Amino acid sequence: MDELLCAMKSNWDGYEEMRQDFLNAPKYGNDDDYVDEWTVKVKRRMYETVHNIKDAWDNPCTIDGSSVIAYQAMALGIGATPDGRMMSDIMADGSFSPAAGADKKGPTAVLNSVGKVPFLHTGLFNQRFMPAFLEGENKKLFAEYLKEWYEKMTIPHIQFNVVNSETLKDAQQNPEKYPDLQVRIAGYSAYFVDLPHETQDSIICRTEHSF
Repeated sequence: MDELLCAMKSNWDGYEEMRQDFLNAPKYGNDDDYVDEWTVKVKRRMYETVHNIKDAWDNPCTIDGSSVIAYQAMALGIGATPDGRMMSDIMADGSFSPAAGADKKGPTAVLNSVGKVPFLHTGLFNQRFMPAFLEGENKKLFAEYLKEWYEKMTIPHIQFNVVNSETLKDAQQNPEKYPDLQVRIAGYSAYFVDLPHETQDSIICRTEHSF
């Protein structure tokens, strides 16, 4: 533990091998019961701790997990973390979304992980799909996915982006070609070309799902 603390305080400088071990460790968003159980424990402890704090009217405080775009700004003031993240790197978008790139086993595995977490009514969950999965025979797969979410999960909502990375990167370089390209951020939509470059990057780095 002492070595890990030193590694994070140094922003992983000199600890790259250890950092890679942590980056490659199992992560939330892959339907791994062990990892997801810890996610639930941390969320529950966080909510219980805040609930024990009273406001000015002696009512218990609650947590609003709808981070919206704050995940980007707040990340600038957060040091390195034990998942291998570097200081000031982007945090997970939405309070129930996996960290960007951490979900490697497909969209249904993400649903299964998110569905295990309580307090879902106070948070946001984003997913990004390639446009090809709303075309031809793939539409049936996407319809089944939506049915799985709606009928079997306790997840109240998902915010989808259906756009590939190539389009987003081209829009960064040639904004005049994409004046009407809208994306879902986290709780609201916006024209992609009007967003700050850092926000554009945070959307591009979201996992691009396929079935």
